[in-house]
Amino acid sequence: MQWELDAYTADHIINITDVTQRVKYRLSLQCYFNATHNHHYSYLTKYNRGVSEKIMFACSESYSAQISTLREIQNLDALSLMPFITPQPVVEEAQMVNVELSGITSLKSNRKLMTRGSRLLISTVIIAMLSFLYIPEYSYISEKVFANVFTVSPNIPAPVTYASEENPENYESNLTAPLEEKILPEVILTSEVAEPKIPTKVTLVKAVSFNVPSGSVALTFDDGPSIYTKEIVNILNTYNVGGTFFFVGTQVRKFPEAVKYVDANGFSIGNHSMTHANLPQLSATDQQYELHQTNQFIQQIINKPVLLFRPPYGSRDDNLNALVANSNMRMVLWNNDPEDWNTRDSQKILHYIMNSKSTGSIILLHESKETLKALPLIIQFLQKQQLEISSLI
Repeated sequence: MQWELDAYTADHIINITDVTQRVKYRLSLQCYFNATHNHHYSYLTKYNRGVSEKIMFACSESYSAQISTLREIQNLDALSLMPFITPQPVVEEAQMVNVELSGITSLKSNRKLMTRGSRLLISTVIIAMLSFLYIPEYSYISEKVFANVFTVSPNIPAPVTYASEENPENYESNLTAPLEEKILPEVILTSEVAEPKIPTKVTLVKAVSFNVPSGSVALTFDDGPSIYTKEIVNILNTYNVGGTFFFVGTQVRKFPEAVKYVDANGFSIGNHSMTHANLPQLSATDQQYELHQTNQFIQQIINKPVLLFRPPYGSRDDNLNALVANSNMRMVLWNNDPEDWNTRDSQKILHYIMNSKSTGSIILLHESKETLKALPLIIQFLQKQQLEISSLI
């Protein structure tokens, strides 16, 4: 059986696959919606020499709906009833491009060989559904589905031979061979699904912390909860990384469901004052109100004590230090500030982090659409540095 994709989604998948290496890809059966940018997205997991990497791609609303439908399937017979799932055509009706990547056939290097007309068809691809794993307890199709991508254009020259850049061996397309015989040797499917990695947590023991141990990094998000909170949580979950949210009391009153969502997903929640005031400019009584009232609002929602506090602007005095300590809380500052609040360019946020020391850092971020856009790339960069992205407790 095959799944025919729309051009928009197909083109984005093609653009993130790598034709220079012999790698494997796993297609996720999860989709997310970014309300800020009004687009849907999903991801592939790339496997290369024992190392896995999640790569995001934009997708269409119809693709997202199809993914949701596939997740609800409880038996393989139901696949034939899906309008977007079709029987596998004969090879002549859809000539395959013969640069294979262990289960994914890329179209990138082939574009220069196509006519202008056939380039318009390159985004119309078909994914061969090689194997589904039905798990009754969860009633879903496993994400361990590898895809073979090929065009439906009849104008592609065939057969054409390409050589791998890493291996001089030629990989010729054998269009007379059964499709299963060509694909299955490249793909290893097992019934064992790896357990997702649980994000690490760093316990802060100092009264005031500016950093975390080397080898770790902490992503912290200030000034929420907001309309962006749930999307930030979803991205962190996609990459199986930690995160710490410092909430303002007035925002907690506006978005209590977002507070619940952060807590339900296992991320840490800290106090960021009641009104985001410059606390050293307030009286001792007002400082106490800013701290304790916010704690009360948060604790009423999550039913657990709030142990972390971050003063607005990082501004503090001796009275505030004592107040936090006497409240059995720890103060969390930072040593990496990309000033995301001061830019509308997500690339500037990313470039700052890429050019600063990441290991051992507590990165100060804010809940904004620019940060939301940069976050997947920030996480990918930090993971490539082999850093543990941890929650603070």
